[in-house]
Amino acid sequence: MTGNEVYLLSRTARPFAPATLWLTTRCILTAILLTALAVSKNYNHSTLLITIEMTLKAVLFVEVVGYLYHRFFQHLGVFTRLGGSYIRRNQKYHWNHHNIRYPTGKFYKRNVIYSASEQGVAWGWVLPGLAIAAVYILYHGLNLPSLCFVAMLAAYATLVVSRAHERFHEGLNQEKNSIYFRWLDQIHLLHHFDQRCNFTIVHPLMDIIFGTYMSPAQHQEQLTMAINEEKALVSDVINWTYMLTEANPTEYAAFVSDVHRHSRLRKKLKQVLAVFDARLAVNSQDQEARILYQRALELYNAAPVLSRSKN
Repeated sequence: MTGNEVYLLSRTARPFAPATLWLTTRCILTAILLTALAVSKNYNHSTLLITIEMTLKAVLFVEVVGYLYHRFFQHLGVFTRLGGSYIRRNQKYHWNHHNIRYPTGKFYKRNVIYSASEQGVAWGWVLPGLAIAAVYILYHGLNLPSLCFVAMLAAYATLVVSRAHERFHEGLNQEKNSIYFRWLDQIHLLHHFDQRCNFTIVHPLMDIIFGTYMSPAQHQEQLTMAINEEKALVSDVINWTYMLTEANPTEYAAFVSDVHRHSRLRKKLKQVLAVFDARLAVNSQDQEARILYQRALELYNAAPVLSRSKN
């Protein structure tokens, strides 16, 4: 994939989502199902049946809400531009995860314990979880089924989803011998390649429903590019374009500071410059690409050469 192709792909809105009536229907049906489960009363089943029912509800809630939250609140999009300190703060931590702690290439997977961008309590995820639990208890009352739902919600989110994501970035783990885990690992690597796709962690069902699934079997070239850290990827172009043209003064100042402190970002900036240059070589009349190239070049020339000891 050439630099020009990467640039054009970054400009294509939802390139993997089929614009069909069936896609819209799937989204509506999912919303109806989630609403029906949320308002359905807790029946007087046995303890075992209550546990099974609440577990299924909790898994579905985590998958749907996790997908929506990850897609619209942790990555660049309409809510970024609407503003709000909570949203931008959350995106800052996730940007750190994608670009500094676990960028594509040799640093994407390391033989050390996972390092979270948000140290201590991950309020970016805890607050939405607490909100769901509170609304559910307020509607259904404080009883055994509701407590079971909240417990399963927390257990699935932390012990399954969160832990699986951590293992994607840990080189030494037993799960790497599992065919299913390797498939999920490739799905997540493609999310780092293009952050507009593959938002789910444990199973790509929500991505399939909402039309954002990027299949590893059909994108082997992109997987190879994501492993090779010598080229800028679609996510890189999207993020740097936002920082160079849309970020508010506070965001941009923090971004410049990161470029000065992290040689990985300076190296990535050089790769993004090559993408903009490749675009101009194909279409010298692309004014947006020219502006991006000029601003990126100014930032690159202003940043000091950092030693590898600061990686």
